[in-house]
Amino acid sequence: MSMDMYNDATLLLDGNFDDPRLTDYDLLMENLQDLKQGKTVETPVYSFKESKRVGTKTVPCPESNVILVEGIYALSDKLRPLQDLRVSVSGGVHLDLVKRVMRDIDRSGQDPEDIIHQISETVYPMYKAFIEPDLRRYVFPNPYPASLFTALYGVQYALFNPGYTHYE
Repeated sequence: MSMDMYNDATLLLDGNFDDPRLTDYDLLMENLQDLKQGKTVETPVYSFKESKRVGTKTVPCPESNVILVEGIYALSDKLRPLQDLRVSVSGGVHLDLVKRVMRDIDRSGQDPEDIIHQISETVYPMYKAFIEPDLRRYVFPNPYPASLFTALYGVQYALFNPGYTHYE
């Protein structure tokens, strides 16, 4: 599940699309709880070009009973009661910055200069205030930052070794 789909642009403050207060946590948590109970849910569909929700999508409970939540605030303590494992895999600040610019060009049609301005004015301050503190607790160390796959081995180890407690 992508947390981006739970954006609620009616809560936009000062043009800051990276403020965690834009996330509809009530609906996200309701959907996660229902999926954990084996139910099918209706999730929102958010358009980045229109900056609003444009519909819903039916999401059945996966047969594996594994639900992945993807998003910059996926490690938020608000979601903690519904998560069995919390992991962040990062390619480092440079790769993350390039990914952000390319993603925003593709999905919202923004100019690179506007994206860089947004990153310096809102993305980075939100990162420092809300994301970085959680990353200190939930990032698997990756000794080879050029390869994200290496970090995934740490996740795999934690999944198959229930007694592994180095990370929450």
